[in-house]
Order: sequence, then structure tokens, then C-alpha cells
Amino acid sequence: MTSVWRQLLTTRSLLALGVGVLAFLALSLVRIRLQYGLHPVAPLGFLFTLLMYLVPGAIVGLLVPQFRLVHGVLLGVITAVVVWFEVPLPHAALSWRDIAQLASLAVLFGVVVSVAGSVAAHWVIQRVTSNNRWRGP
Repeated sequence: MTSVWRQLLTTRSLLALGVGVLAFLALSLVRIRLQYGLHPVAPLGFLFTLLMYLVPGAIVGLLVPQFRLVHGVLLGVITAVVVWFEVPLPHAALSWRDIAQLASLAVLFGVVVSVAGSVAAHWVIQRVTSNNRWRGP
């Protein structure tokens, strides 16, 4: 009998997380270029940020449908680490409490939106592949 951890750490799940992180990095670079080039208003910038997390979450949810919630959480934590290295923080101006709050909010935002993308991808796939695809509830 295999353990749950062994089922979570398969080659497919690690590949899905890798593809999700690469998609996040690519979308992050596109968002940064668009943000500096177009100077969008705040709601459009927030939409770019949401898509930056939703799309990789959906990719992970499609590649690993068995444990999409757990992989969405892992992707959210990994993206928070990536954002930590992308954003230059003035260490002298921030206290340790402020840095801890920023890190915890980045993890929380990444986890929630990545899991939402993973669940949304699963919902869309179920809706499209079911026999009742266009009928209401």
C-alpha cells in the first residue's frame, strides 16, 4: 500500500508544479512589462495579478486532477517564494514584523488564488466533458 505522500510526490505532480512555476514566472514577466509600458489603472493591474496566479493554478489542476487542492496550495507557497525574490525590499525601512506580515499575506494570496484556479479548471473540465454540459443545475 502506498502512502499519501508517495502519491503526492510523483513525477507527474513534480512536473505539474514545475510547469506551474514556469507559467507563473512567464506571466509575471509579461505583467511587469505591461505595467511599466502601459501604466494601467489599478483595477487592470489587479486583474493582471489575478491572472498571473489563476492560470498556473489551472494548469496544475489540469495536470494533476487527483490532488488539485494540495498542489494548488503548494503552488501558492512556491509563488510566494518567487515573489519574495522578485520584489526588492528596503530592509532598513521595514521591521521584522512588517516583513513577516508581507510574507504571510503573499502566501495567503498565492494559496487562495492558485487553489481557485485549480478548482475552476476542474469545474470547467467537468462541465465540458459531461453529458449535461449546457443544462443548468
